[in-house]
Amino acid sequence: MEGDGSFFITIKKQNNLVVAFLSITLNIREKLLLTKIQDFFSGKGKIYITNQSVVQWKVFNLTDLISICNHFESYPLMGLKLTKFEIWKEILPLIENKSYLDPKGLIQINSLNDKLKELS
Repeated sequence: MEGDGSFFITIKKQNNLVVAFLSITLNIREKLLLTKIQDFFSGKGKIYITNQSVVQWKVFNLTDLISICNHFESYPLMGLKLTKFEIWKEILPLIENKSYLDPKGLIQINSLNDKLKELS
């Protein structure tokens, strides 16, 4: 995660549905490494081959994301990646509680997501 991992939030304009996910993107030669990472996290997520040279491990399931967050609580990231993680993980309970259905909750999520994007 430190080097090639990313934390994402997408907000669908038509219904304000908020989706969180994380991914690690590597060269296709590193597919075995992503398989080992997926195995380490008990098979969570899915591995995608995006083209002939790129492979990604992505996790979308909210329960899985929360579980993976717990790992990074025990084994913290560092520097800018830690800052991004801290902002991203603040959004997860808001998604879990469906706060995006309330205008105040959606504003809070958008504000946090803007902070996350500013760091990219």
